[in-house]
Amino acid sequence: MTIPTPLPPLPLLDRRKKRATAPRSRGQSLVEFALILPIMLVLVGGALDLGRVYAAGIETVDGARVAGLYLISNPPPPTDSQSTVESNLENIVNSSSYTGGASGPQCASLTVTLGAATSLPGGVTEQPMTVVCSVPLITTLLPIPSTINLSTSTTVAVPPS
Repeated sequence: MTIPTPLPPLPLLDRRKKRATAPRSRGQSLVEFALILPIMLVLVGGALDLGRVYAAGIETVDGARVAGLYLISNPPPPTDSQSTVESNLENIVNSSSYTGGASGPQCASLTVTLGAATSLPGGVTEQPMTVVCSVPLITTLLPIPSTINLSTSTTVAVPPS
């Protein structure tokens, strides 16, 4: 059994020729990165927007809860107009540390709207309310609106004042 002898090394000139004709992968990688970067940025921005919209949905439900609890514990006097009560509820919800308020990271604006109240026996009033949270999106390149409005509705039994 004979052991094959290794091939002699290439002469210096032949090595240089091979290196000069080899493809340049650095430029190719840069072009591929430049092509994929915008797609990756849109995907990351979309994921961030999805998380912000989800958090804003939680903030909207919490805002309705805070407004309802405030309305139950502090019934408005009959002399207050509906717009005054709505304005007071918006101030309470926006300044609440529980919801993060409108200055929080999710909702650009949080509004409370009261519906028509229904009187129940015993002087209790059933008060429907709607809380709307406007969330501005980061990714405006996609064919979707630049702001998403999330809303939740609830009905509160308000005791007589």
